[in-house]
Amino acid sequence: MKIYKYNSRGNRIEEASYNSDGSLERKDVYKYDSIGHQIEWARYYGGGLLASKSIYKYNLFSFCVIKINCISTD
Repeated sequence: MKIYKYNSRGNRIEEASYNSDGSLERKDVYKYDSIGHQIEWARYYGGGLLASKSIYKYNLFSFCVIKINCISTD
């Protein structure tokens, strides 16, 4: 089962996936800047362990010019 949460602008801020027993399998968290650009995405596993994270940077024309991906090795 998946549960989605959105902010007041309609942007998805959280996606939680649950196992059949109701325990949290993973959670994706999204962050946005003041004009609605996605600036961060992070995935956590059930125990709260950060699995991966992406950070986005935009130029003055709203083009994504930098995307940094980090992957946990734990």
